[in-house]
Amino acid sequence: DIPLRIFKELGDRIFSSNAEPYEGPYDFEERLGAIELPMMMISGSEDRIAPPEAVFRSAGRVSSSDLRYREMGLRFGDSIDYGHIDLLVGRDAPREVFPLVLSFIAEKDH
Repeated sequence: DIPLRIFKELGDRIFSSNAEPYEGPYDFEERLGAIELPMMMISGSEDRIAPPEAVFRSAGRVSSSDLRYREMGLRFGDSIDYGHIDLLVGRDAPREVFPLVLSFIAEKDH
């Protein structure tokens, strides 16, 4: 279940210009340094909401000693160049993205 508020924010971000400052209810970068738990960050090579460069830069602000980063796209051997929503509900996500996440979770569960 994804809260409606997040979908509204997503729509606002999709239809805004990159020059507009972020004013949504979630300031994702503000507290990244407080994250110390194992973390996996995944970006899509064609993501225009959270471009790979921004996700990678954000990864550098996380305090976790176990941080994994993976960009999903054709040049990395994936079937498509993933966009923002493709990572969650895209046709190929269950076959390519979900196993990466499940493997990370299973590894941490032991």
